[in-house]
Amino acid sequence: MPAVIIAYSLNPAVVPAVLAAIGGGHFLPYAWLHRTPLYTALGVAISIGAFVLQVVLRAAAFPYILLYVAVVYWIMAPLVYRHAARIVAEGVNREGAPA
Repeated sequence: MPAVIIAYSLNPAVVPAVLAAIGGGHFLPYAWLHRTPLYTALGVAISIGAFVLQVVLRAAAFPYILLYVAVVYWIMAPLVYRHAARIVAEGVNREGAPA
């Protein structure tokens, strides 16, 4: 939150890029926790994509970064859900019954 406050006080137009960078970094530990590179791809796509949009579009990037992040989430959500379902199914098959 401090990064967002500082960004807002310096240049409110960069707030979506800062939020995307924080969100991207947030997902990286999940790659290890859930044993999948999907979260790494998600974090990198959100961070780098938002950065590129901010550099290219400058002040006009505000709505496009928000839309970009939403699209990336919509693409990744079913993939992550399928991976989680597979982990649960493997646990059920290994144990014989759900925990």
